[in-house]
Amino acid sequence: MAVVYKGVTIEGFGEKDLASRLEHYAGRSTAAGALLVKAGNEKAKVMLTKTGGKCEAKGTEVSLSWDACVDLTRGGVNVIYLTESALFELNNAANHNKFAALDTEVKAAIISVLKYGEKMCNLEYESTCAVAEIAKQMKGKGEPVSPFGNKQITEAPRGATNFENKPHNSKGSGEDLLPSNLFYAYNYLNGLKQPGSLGMKKHIEKVAIIKKTPRNKPLDNLNFSKLRKLYNDTLPAQFLVWWIDALIKLVGPPKDNGFSITWVGVRAEWEKCANKFVEKVPTIRHDKTKRDALIQELRKC
Repeated sequence: MAVVYKGVTIEGFGEKDLASRLEHYAGRSTAAGALLVKAGNEKAKVMLTKTGGKCEAKGTEVSLSWDACVDLTRGGVNVIYLTESALFELNNAANHNKFAALDTEVKAAIISVLKYGEKMCNLEYESTCAVAEIAKQMKGKGEPVSPFGNKQITEAPRGATNFENKPHNSKGSGEDLLPSNLFYAYNYLNGLKQPGSLGMKKHIEKVAIIKKTPRNKPLDNLNFSKLRKLYNDTLPAQFLVWWIDALIKLVGPPKDNGFSITWVGVRAEWEKCANKFVEKVPTIRHDKTKRDALIQELRKC
C-alpha cells in the first residue's frame, strides 16, 4: 500500500523504508524538508522497484530501483545513496513545469538542440545544488553521507558548465559517455522521425544561417523532400553530423565558395558536437560522400 509523506506518494518495493528515511532527513535537514514540501505541492510520486536499474524523473513521477543504488565498495544497496537519489529526482519532479517548457521550446525550434542540452544541464544542476545542501546539513548533524552525496557537494561549486565536460554516465557506454549537454541533444534528436521531417528541417536551420554571395540572399528553398529520399534511413543525430561537416566544408577554400554562413551560437561548439557524436556513438561516423552530397543539394538552391 502506498505511503504519502508531505504530499509525496511513495509506492512499490520498500516503500515504507524509503518513506521512513525521507522523514528522518526532513527532521535533520531544513533543505530536505523544504524540497519534500515543494515536491508534494506538485503531487510528485516515487515508484520503487527492487531491480531494473532505474533512477529518473518523468514529469512528476520518479522511477527508482534499489539496485541502481548499490555500494560499489561493500556491495549491497546503500540506503543513504538511495535516499539521496530519491531527493535528487524529486527535485527534478518538482521542476517538471520547467522541463515541460524547455521541451516546448526545443520542439518549436525556438532554441537549438545545443541550447536545449545546455538548459537541461542547468535544470539538473539545480538538483545537484539541492542535494549538496541537504548532504552538508546532514553532515553537520553527524549523519553519514554516501559517495553520491559527497559528489554533489564537490560539484555544486563548479557550476552547471561542469556537466558539459564529463561523461553523462561514466558507467554506461555509447551515448551515455557523451558530455551531459550533448547526451540530452542526442536523445532529443533521435526522438525525431527522420532527417527529412519538418522537425529536423527546423533544427538544421538552427545550426546556421546560410546565404548566397555576392547578393547575400538567404537560402530558403532547400528541398527537404529530396533529402528525405537521400537520407530516409539515417538517424537524425547522424544527419546532423553530416550537415555540420557540409557547412564547414562549404565555406572552406576558395574563401567564400559562393556562400556565407552565420553560425547560431559558436561554430566550435557545433564542431565539438559532431566530433563527440562520432567519438562516443559507434553507429555515427563522418562520411565525405554524404557530406559532399549535401553540399551539392545546397548548390542547387
